[in-house]
Amino acid sequence: MNHRSVSLLLLMCILSPLGAQSMSLADAIKQAKAYNTDAQNAAITLSQKLNEAQINEYLPSIRLSAGATAQASLLDASYSANISPTATLSFSLSSANRYTDEQQSLSAQSAQSNYASTMQQIELAVTTAYWNVVAAELSLQMQQLEVAQKQEALERVRSEYEGGETTTLAVSQAELSLADAKLSKGSRERNLQEAKDQLSLLTGATVEGKLDDLLPIGELESLDALLALASSTTTIKKSELALEQAKLAYLEAQASSASPILSLDASTSFAANLSTTASTLRDATTVGVTISIPVDAYLKNSKANITLKNLDSDIEVAENTLEAGKKTLASSITSAYRSIEEAKKTIDYLGDYELLAQQSADLSQRAYDAGEISYRELAESQKSLSQAHLSLLAEQVNHTLLIHELAHLLQVPTTTLYKES
Repeated sequence: MNHRSVSLLLLMCILSPLGAQSMSLADAIKQAKAYNTDAQNAAITLSQKLNEAQINEYLPSIRLSAGATAQASLLDASYSANISPTATLSFSLSSANRYTDEQQSLSAQSAQSNYASTMQQIELAVTTAYWNVVAAELSLQMQQLEVAQKQEALERVRSEYEGGETTTLAVSQAELSLADAKLSKGSRERNLQEAKDQLSLLTGATVEGKLDDLLPIGELESLDALLALASSTTTIKKSELALEQAKLAYLEAQASSASPILSLDASTSFAANLSTTASTLRDATTVGVTISIPVDAYLKNSKANITLKNLDSDIEVAENTLEAGKKTLASSITSAYRSIEEAKKTIDYLGDYELLAQQSADLSQRAYDAGEISYRELAESQKSLSQAHLSLLAEQVNHTLLIHELAHLLQVPTTTLYKES
């Protein structure tokens, strides 16, 4: 573990409530997906699209019907009854519909892609809100520790004053320093509550207990290796599906308006008349084959001709959109990657600065104890150390968020981004 994380982990161990139920990021995302109405609607829409994709367009149409009559004569004591059941089965096939299965498959894939995209947006929103809570908690814990230190320092100065070893100015300065620390503590408490409220709004759950630790400062995989993962993301797959749908729309229009169409219609029926006096059974079967040759598409400026031209242009637009999407995603991945590398350098710098601030604070404490500097100078040195702690924490949180941003862009777990140790 690097020295920059030690103080944060110690604070968490000292100040986190024992026995509190933890709430991991994975738990928060799971709760948000179950609670979020957008997620619920996306799941319903996906189910509808998958049901539609299972429709069998080639099933025959079946119709059953029956009628019954009865008559009787009281004078000659006669009666008769008859039932007339009918069954008809028919189906129709056309070569213009040969892309139906492919269209249904693409529709199902598109629905799944849209669902995945919705889930990823929810994950990103929850992830950001979650780490904002973690950052606010750590910030508050630091400030709580500072308030405790300032309170202890004030009591020590008061004791020294009562012993005639210091002045009323030092006591006043210590009191002011404690008041400033308490004021900052109140501000950070409000920030924490606001962050928790935002996370609760997304998850529908009360934020309590220990949260996850910040992500480690590890060595990332090479940029080229991560860029190679981009082709399997939903972002690219959605554009690829749009291109396939544009191509299919052109083929469907061409099949119905610019190619010979072979149609087959067939039906068979059975009709019976079951009577107390006589019974009959009839059947009838018809088969029709039609070949039609549309010519509208070959006429300049006809509706069919313009439609095909526009659909062909749609393919070009979809291809351009796909290429632009690949470039945009690659640029976003590269930017996130470089931001992470820059954050790591900043964390190293701030870690070194924190050590210098700690040394300065220790020297100031010894100088104050020796009566060489005023309490105000000591407080300024301690304030610089507190700011160094806070700056380091802010950059560590920023690093964690950047890691999740890159993982979101690539749609992989954060562990995939790191080199194997």
